[in-house]
Amino acid sequence: MQLCRFGYAEKIMPEAKYANFEKGDTICGAFDFPNTIKCVETWDENDFATYTEFVDKAKKLDEKFCSAIHQDDGTVKVREWFIEALDVDENGNLLEKFGFDFAEGRYTVDFGTGTGSETAYSLEDAMKKAEAGIAYTQKDIRILDETERSPWSTDPEPVVAILPWYGVKAGEDDEVVQGFGEYGFYGPWRKLDN
Repeated sequence: MQLCRFGYAEKIMPEAKYANFEKGDTICGAFDFPNTIKCVETWDENDFATYTEFVDKAKKLDEKFCSAIHQDDGTVKVREWFIEALDVDENGNLLEKFGFDFAEGRYTVDFGTGTGSETAYSLEDAMKKAEAGIAYTQKDIRILDETERSPWSTDPEPVVAILPWYGVKAGEDDEVVQGFGEYGFYGPWRKLDN
């Protein structure tokens, strides 16, 4: 019988260990077993015809995003949402795992190029990715919180931080994150309260 599950895994780890964390490490990475693994909903083969239908159903169930919360005690709590498809026998024993996918990161880094973006689990991670990906685009770099995006909203995109672009040469008193000589510079981060 084919079975599909929708759930999440959580892992709490020291900040230093998190530096080497990669997507999927809560379940199938080099780390110890997750602190928590929870199945939120299960469907059997009578509930869907194909794995693609299952993925669509799971994403419509409730938009979830992988996240990382940097805590004051020097640890990071990572939660990764997943969907998986399994083949089990009549007793529920696993015969084969034939599909598995993780949700995207909670934050999206928009470089303003229109050609791509990156996702991150935490705002801190998104800011680091943004700074590592700076290029001469003459555009602000924006970070969006995907949990605040609503299909029913007419509000603008849920921008939570901006690395502003200034199209002038930086002055002596300007704080410069990345400069491009006389052509301009990226100034300090501005965090927004939505």
